Amino acid sequence: MRRDVTDPSSLPSDRRVIYCLLCHKPQRHISTHLARCCIKGQSPSEQQKELQRAKCSMKEWTLKGRRWDYRQLCRWCTDPAGRYELLNYLREAGFFVLHPPDEHELSTLKEAAALAEEAAELKEAAALAEEAADSNTGFRQAHTPVTLGLVKASWVADSLIRLIRSLCRLDRHVTRAK
Repeated sequence: MRRDVTDPSSLPSDRRVIYCLLCHKPQRHISTHLARCCIKGQSPSEQQKELQRAKCSMKEWTLKGRRWDYRQLCRWCTDPAGRYELLNYLREAGFFVLHPPDEHELSTLKEAAALAEEAAELKEAAALAEEAADSNTGFRQAHTPVTLGLVKASWVADSLIRLIRSLCRLDRHVTRAK
């Protein structure tokens, strides 16, 4: 019976899991795996080169790959709701986040994520209502007060998202000025 190599409790204490760079699967015995599977039939020197490449990759990942700088995340992900979700994902996945946001910024991001989620739900409901009205009753009756209200709610939600993004940019600008 094979043990799950991704389950830490099933591993011997002195073995590191190393990903094979050829098949992209985790391996407890990378040299055996390479010899039997991915580069079977290659010379021992070529197998050794691939083994060293996999080990160096794992060391580099351990030293650099688990760290994320929050300042870079801010540059890459300007949307506060998306940045909040990404920050939560990274933390839950065991990554280290350097220069994390302070409590005030974190609460602002959380509020922006909640508003963005509500806005997306409103927009989706408006689109579904308009689609249903167009397909069932024709164009003349499609713009009932209900669908017009949902379309207006969707517009309001989009405006709120734009306003929140502007406020976040203003907040960052004021924080930097201090």
